[in-house]
Order: sequence, then C-alpha cells, then structure tokens
Amino acid sequence: MMSRPNQYCPAYLLFLLAVITLLSACATHRLQPDTGKKENYALPPAESGALHDFAVQAAQSAAAGDSSFLPLPDNQEALRWRLVLIDLAQESIDVQYYLIDKDVSSKLLGLHIIRAAERGVRIRILVDDAFVTGRDQEISAWNRHPNIEIRVFNPWHKRGSLIQQGLELIGYPERLNRRMHNKLSVIDGQIAITGGRNIGNAYFGLSKKYNFRDLEVAVAGPVVRQLTDTFDLYWNDDWTMSAGAFAAGGSRPVPLTDVLLERKRELAASETLLHAGLLAPLPDPAGYLKQFIENTYSGDVWVAFDDPPSGVVAGTGVRKIDQLEDLDSDISQELLIVSPYFIPSDVFLEKLRGLAGRGVRVCVLTNSLASTNHTIVNSGYRPWRRKLLKAGVELYEYRGDPSDTTDVLAPGMHGRFVSLHTKTFVIDREIVYIGSLNMDPRSFHLNTEMGLLISAPGLAGEIAELVEQDMGPENAWRVTLNDEEQLVWSSAAGIVHRQPARHPGQRIADFFYGLLPIQDQL
Repeated sequence: MMSRPNQYCPAYLLFLLAVITLLSACATHRLQPDTGKKENYALPPAESGALHDFAVQAAQSAAAGDSSFLPLPDNQEALRWRLVLIDLAQESIDVQYYLIDKDVSSKLLGLHIIRAAERGVRIRILVDDAFVTGRDQEISAWNRHPNIEIRVFNPWHKRGSLIQQGLELIGYPERLNRRMHNKLSVIDGQIAITGGRNIGNAYFGLSKKYNFRDLEVAVAGPVVRQLTDTFDLYWNDDWTMSAGAFAAGGSRPVPLTDVLLERKRELAASETLLHAGLLAPLPDPAGYLKQFIENTYSGDVWVAFDDPPSGVVAGTGVRKIDQLEDLDSDISQELLIVSPYFIPSDVFLEKLRGLAGRGVRVCVLTNSLASTNHTIVNSGYRPWRRKLLKAGVELYEYRGDPSDTTDVLAPGMHGRFVSLHTKTFVIDREIVYIGSLNMDPRSFHLNTEMGLLISAPGLAGEIAELVEQDMGPENAWRVTLNDEEQLVWSSAAGIVHRQPARHPGQRIADFFYGLLPIQDQL
C-alpha cells in the first residue's frame, strides 16, 4: 500500500501539485449525490413460462436437493445460451460482471436485454467501474428505462480523465484497488450462468486481436437461489452506486432511443456478427433447454464467494474464497489446476509440495508468455517455474497457437493469438471448481471472487478431460528441468530453451516488468 500524502517527499509533493494544477483546467465532472438508490431484492422465481417448465424438468432428473449443471466450454455456445435465455425471460434478468465491453457482442446482448425490458422483464445490471470510463451518459440513458436499473460497483468519484482517476487511486488505494471480479447471470430465478467469462468479443471468439479459451457452467436447481442472494448482497452494498449519480450535472440527457438506433445500425453492419451467423434468427430455444436436460450432471454444490470489500475493510466481512485453501486434505490421487494468471504464495507452494510428496499427481496449466494477454503477470509468475518443478508439480503453459480452437474461434475469425482464461480445478475427478478465481495475489487478497465447488463425478470427469486436452502437446508446452537444471519447453512444435513469446518486444517488456516491486498487486 502506498504511503499517506503527508509522508511523501517534498519533490514528489511538488510534482503532484504541478500535475493537479495542469489538470484543473481539464473538463471533468464528479459523481452526483446518489439520491435514487433504494434497497431492492430479487423477484421470486418465475412460476410460468419456458424457464419455469425447464426448471421443473431439471429437478425431476436430479436427486432430491441436488442442482443440475451443464458445462459451457464453447465460446459461441456461451453467447447463444445467453441470447436464448434473455429471449425466454418473463420476469427478471440479473447480471453482474467485472467487465461489460463496448464491442459488438456486448451490444448484441444489450439489444436483446432492451427487448426483454420492453416486454416487461425487470432488468438489474451491476458492473465494476474498472472499465466504465467514458460511458456515464450511456449508463444514465439506459437507467431511465422503467424496467432497467444499472448500478456501478466501487466507482471513481472523478469522472474525467484516466490521469485524474489515477490521482484519486493514489489518494484512496485501500478502496479503489479492490475490484469486483464476480461473473454471474440469473434469468427468471430459474437458471444461472457463472464461471470465467466477462462480456466482450474476446470471450465469445469474436475478437480480431486475441480470443480466450474459457469455461462456464449453466446451473439450475436450489443453487440458483443461493447465487441470487450473492447478487443481492452486492447490489445493495454501500460500495455500489445507482446510475443516476453518473449523469454529468447540467448536461442534456442522451435519449435511449438515440442509443438504440445507433446500436441497431452498428450491429446490422457488423461483418463479425454476419460471419459468425449471429445476425440470423437464433436456433429453436426449446432445443437448448432440451440439450441441458439430456446432457446435464447433478450433484451437491457449495457457492464460494467473497463478501463485498466494504465489510472486509471494516473487519466484518469474510473472504470465503480463502476457505478453498483447506481442500488439500481431501485430495488423494490427483489435483488439476487451470489458472490463466498463476502466482502462488510460499504457503500455497508448500501445499502443492506436500501433495506431490504423498503421491498425488499435481498438474498446473497456465498461460505461456506467448499466450498471455497480460505480459506483466507473466513477469510475476516467471520466478516460480523452478520452484514449482522442484516441488514435484507437472507444469504446462498454454500455447498462443493451439491446434484445437474448436471451442474458441467463431466462424471466419482469426485473432493474433489465443489466451487461456479458464479458472478451474479438479480434485480426484470427483469434485470440480468453476468460477472467477485466479491463483494470484490480486484474486486471493484484493478482488472479490465467486465460483461453484461442485461434487459431481461425471462433470468433474468431463472437465478433467478438457484440461488434459488443453495440456496436450498440440495445445500446450510441457515445462521441465534438464540435467543442468535449465528450463526446457516441449510441445508438438518442438523443444526450446527459453520461454516462448509472440515477439522480441514482449520479452523486453517481460524483463523490465520483472524489476518492478508489484508482485502483490498482480
């Protein structure tokens, strides 16, 4: 954590004063008083309609008290599932995300949400403020729809430039450094989707830059009520502000009709959506629900989520994600870990060493330098490679050019590279975690996270097979130590003796990032 202002050196104070003086002439606005926020809670589950009937069928195929689960490893199917469920909604849609991007997939989902609101569905959208900069007026416009309410989690009070927000972060690091990383959609109180995906092109195989290999799970049954309760907890939290506070004082509100007209024009002209077949009518929704019933797994589940940081900072909240660290005693044969950003602590490393020491197969799959979308995180992970290997861990790094992109890329898309974004671990092929948690200091100590710990051997076995496929030589590098204790990367692409990278500039950046004392922030 940074020092308080009165502890800064005089030279730094002079520099900061000069910057603030220059910025004082910049156009900016602050949050307005949040007079529109009132506590409200999820509506009861829909008692009629397609999703109600589906939930009844799902309950009949599961054991009493169990929930039902359908894995969603395919990016395109994850987008279509959302569109289908939004179109089937009759009562309510609640969505909570760290990132809702400004690209065509987000706008396509938004258009379907507006249509749901027009037919009377109550919409609640909760988004973290990390990527909301410059969209305050659009948020305010959406919020004026009588059936749509938007709230922003932990917002910056200065709504001008990124520099101004950076200065505010320096002044209030304990608050603004804690972000809501949760990812959840609940439709009609009957079905939910949670896991690793945010909302944006890269998560649905539609990006021309890079696309993610990711994983979510669609769920029905008693667990949906528990997920709804976590949404309500954040929705009504003190660190959440209603969209009315984001309108610039004195500015003319942007009519929602104008926003929608521009959006429809952009979507109609999108070659990306055209090639992906997303401008055509959606497949029969009943077919999707039938697919769930026919391919579902059922079992017991624990919703692992952090309390909002307002309580954690005050000393009254609980980081329930930390309780996952106690699972090592339940592991007898195998632990498969997939985390795109992997920076273990010494304590975590010793747990892995202990497991390997008693004969447990411990495998870690993370991004290589070539596949990561955050080079700076690789710089924090790099020093741990030898330690992990010497602890008995099998270490795999995802390739930026995997052979198997079936579940990743939409038709006609060819991004520059593929990046791993799946966050899961599998215990003895009987228990599986699917959620938002990265194995890094930021997820463990700063951001809020959520996920499902599911006891369903069939589901755990399927996810384990997906992990084994992603660890295969066509899709990943196996990292080992040779007789001289030098790192070696082996895959179907050959054997190399330095970490694979996309280009020399990335290697240079990785070196300099590694010199920064910021590992606890990654």
